[in-house]
Parts: sequence; C-alpha cells; structure tokens
Amino acid sequence: MTDEMLHEKLTAYCKKTYGADGNLEGVRRLSGGASMESWSFAYAGENFVLRRLPSGLSSDDDGLRGVPLATQADIIELARIAGVTAPQVRGRLEACDGLGEGFIMTKAEGETLPHKILGNPEFIEAESKLTQQCAEELASIHQIPADSLPSSLEYFSPKELIQLQKDTYDEIGGQLPMYEYAFHWLHQNAPDATDKYLVHGDFRMGNLMIDHHGLSAVLDWELVRIGDPVQDLAYLCTPSWRFGHYEKTAGGFDSAEALLKAYAEASGTDVDADRFRFWLIYSTLWW
Repeated sequence: MTDEMLHEKLTAYCKKTYGADGNLEGVRRLSGGASMESWSFAYAGENFVLRRLPSGLSSDDDGLRGVPLATQADIIELARIAGVTAPQVRGRLEACDGLGEGFIMTKAEGETLPHKILGNPEFIEAESKLTQQCAEELASIHQIPADSLPSSLEYFSPKELIQLQKDTYDEIGGQLPMYEYAFHWLHQNAPDATDKYLVHGDFRMGNLMIDHHGLSAVLDWELVRIGDPVQDLAYLCTPSWRFGHYEKTAGGFDSAEALLKAYAEASGTDVDADRFRFWLIYSTLWW
C-alpha cells in the first residue's frame, strides 16, 4: 500500500469513527518489528498510533510471531482496567476499512530508546522511579483474573519451552558446547508448571515509554501469553536489555535485588531465587 493510499483509507476510517470534521495530519511510520507496522498520526487535534499487519499478510502466516492484533487489543483493554499504564484502544480495523488487521490507540508521550534514557541527566527523575514503577506494572499484569483472559492465549510449561528452543537449535545444526550445557542445565533445573498467569512476554526497556517523570506506557503486547510471572522479571534482567549498563542488572537502571524486593511489596508474593535464576538463564539463551 502506498503512503497516499494509506492516508486516504485512514482519513476515511477516522471520519467514520471519530467524526467528519477533523483533518488527518502528521502520518509517520514508527520503528517496529519485521511483520507489524506502527504509524503515528493526528486527527481532530488528538494524537494516535495505528498498529497494523500490512495488507497481503495474515496473522496465520508462517514465521509471524505473537498473538493476533485483535487479541492484543483485548489484552490492552483488560490491562488498563486492571490499572496497568497502557495506551487506550480507540478503534479496531475491519476488513471493509482496507487497512489490514489492526487497531488504533491513543498515542503515549515520551521516549522509548534506552540510549536516550539510561544515564541521561534529563531523565534522572524518571530513572529513579523505574524500579518501583516496573514492579507495580508487572504486579498489576500478573494479577489480572485468569477467567477474564481470551481462551486463545497459549501456555507452555518450562520444559516445553526448553524443548521448543532445543528443537530449533537442532534444526539449524547447532553444536556449541556451551549451548549444549545450557540446555542440559535448564532441563535439570526447570521449575514446576503450577504458576499460570498472564505475562507480558516482552517487558523491557525499549518497550516502555518513559517521560521525564517516569513510565508513561507499557507497549508492545504481541508476545503476551499465559505463563510464570517470574519469567517477566527475569526477562527484564537479561544482559541484552541492559543496553551497556551491565552493572545494573534490572534493565540497566537498578539491581535485580531491588526489583525483586519492589515486586514482592507490590504483589504480596516473594520471588523464589532459584526460579528467578532459571528464567534468567532461559531468557539469555533464548535471546
């Protein structure tokens, strides 16, 4: 779809959904994944973000990661009701709109690029609040009632997740001793599968909108699923998501101990150290 066609179809959608008197302005492609697109735009004085699967692709196509966009929108709305700082879903695309699968959200303001946030004096106030805010956001996500969640959300036990990664590793002919040892260690130390809660799946710097006062939105819900809450905490602490600030295990802004303490206070549940270590090693290997 050309930019001109997108502008025309998005204008028609906005007039139908938000009223006929507004003007569509500032349509701009945002950074995104290999399959999904995000576009910012303004209509009638409000700022929005369009999250869409491009025309010609299906959410069932092989190789596309994540849950369908309609499910993402459902989860975001549930999260907002539960007190999570997520953008408000303002509209859902239909086939007749000609824009592909997707939904439209209120645009959250702030910065997502970690190298512009971490260690930047302009964000010193925000960075000082991130440990507490991340803990509270994750606690709110994990406490969303299971009976309110879409039945389509997948669940894999820790051992099933390990085997999925091992199968992929074997398919590409992996023969690295350290990886072989890591897979063996994970199998030997996999926790039980009794904890089944909503997990964000990609909660990290880069997917958090930060303004000068702190966290302004939790973004990118495409990997949301049923799982172990500790996985979200460990994922935030993997080396890949410290963005050069390796001495600060939690997202490049604080220690893991401080994050886990804040989470225990926010959720009322202590985090088992062995379970956290398992998910930290799993997440590092997975990435």
